[in-house]
Amino acid sequence: ACRRSQSGCGKRHRLRAPRARAGLPGGDVALLLKPIQHLTVVADELSMGKWNHTIDEVVLKDEIGTLAKAIARLSNSVRLAMDRLSKRPG
Repeated sequence: ACRRSQSGCGKRHRLRAPRARAGLPGGDVALLLKPIQHLTVVADELSMGKWNHTIDEVVLKDEIGTLAKAIARLSNSVRLAMDRLSKRPG
């Protein structure tokens, strides 16, 4: 049976939301998934050069806040690098 090891089994696995029996009632799952879904959209749009995002999740004091801060720093770094490249004589 597949244990989803680092080496991979060649199958594509879907990320499943935790169920209520894992200690997260249905409403809490939505609270967990909403910021992750938003950060996914932001990261995807950043990869296409769209820089005008507000990442409200940076104020969170959990792992999602840490991820949001990292995405915000990455966004700023890439934007600054692109600005520098566009100003280079060519």
